[in-house]
Amino acid sequence: MNRASKRPSKRAGNRAAVTVVPSPLRTTKAQVLAAAVAGVLGWAVTGTVMDNALGVMVGITLGEVVFLVLSTSTLWPMAPQETARAATREDLAPFADEVLVVLAAVLAMVSVVTLHLGTGEDGSGHSAQAVMTLVGVFGAWACVHQTYAVHYAHLYYVDEDGGIDFGPGGAPSYVDFLYVSYAVGMTYGVTDSTVTSRDVRKVVLRHGLVSFVFGMVILGAAINLVTGMFGLG
Repeated sequence: MNRASKRPSKRAGNRAAVTVVPSPLRTTKAQVLAAAVAGVLGWAVTGTVMDNALGVMVGITLGEVVFLVLSTSTLWPMAPQETARAATREDLAPFADEVLVVLAAVLAMVSVVTLHLGTGEDGSGHSAQAVMTLVGVFGAWACVHQTYAVHYAHLYYVDEDGGIDFGPGGAPSYVDFLYVSYAVGMTYGVTDSTVTSRDVRKVVLRHGLVSFVFGMVILGAAINLVTGMFGLG
């Protein structure tokens, strides 16, 4: 793929993107910070009023939800030209992207562990903890793929070749990169898009491995704990 083929067309550039998130929260770093603040507040309030284990899960889940809402409402409306500008000025380095992915997986594991440790013998709080654990784990799963979508877009526009061939249909927007990312997350590989760059192929490999471990270990452990708590296992 040559450089010209991935430039946003004039027609695509004329489509106005809807700005949903305020400008200070339109970068990944700002969204992560906002999510962290929301998570800490959720943990502090819930842990003080109710149970500390439940507070940890509420904090994790709230932080994930805030990040996903801010990220999706920022990326989804972007036209191809705005996607190109946003991807090239993205303020997280590739290493930071990978750290974010690992952090999301660790948060999911913490959610499962706190569910197990915070379960009382009298059975109190089982339902609330089960719901928080499932939402927290699936939220972390979504955060992983949301982060990789931003990473793929950044690589696409800083690499001369682009690294991903989306086929006919004009320049890609963030929706296309979200599609690629979630496809890798659910199938452990690309679907109808073609990877044409070694650098992107390395990222897809890491993404697929993380997704496989996430699905086999973390989600499996959470589901087993919850079904065991309700006597379904």
